[in-house]
Amino acid sequence: MTANAMNEKDDTRATSISKARTLDEIADFWDTHSVADYWVQSEEVEIEVRAQRRHRVTLVPELYARVEAQAHLRAPAD
Repeated sequence: MTANAMNEKDDTRATSISKARTLDEIADFWDTHSVADYWVQSEEVEIEVRAQRRHRVTLVPELYARVEAQAHLRAPAD
């Protein structure tokens, strides 16, 4: 699924409040609007979230600093 797809079926209907057709458009709308202003228009929905399980590890601060420095060195330039 791409970042612009609304869901796996590539549904491009506009959302009821923002009239957005992509996830990016929805994000842009809610970056500049408050849900409090649209609460009456909202409705309860059920969603399914499929996310990969994450594992948390604890590092001593010195090792964390080294890992973080390497990550910054390897990160692609903007």
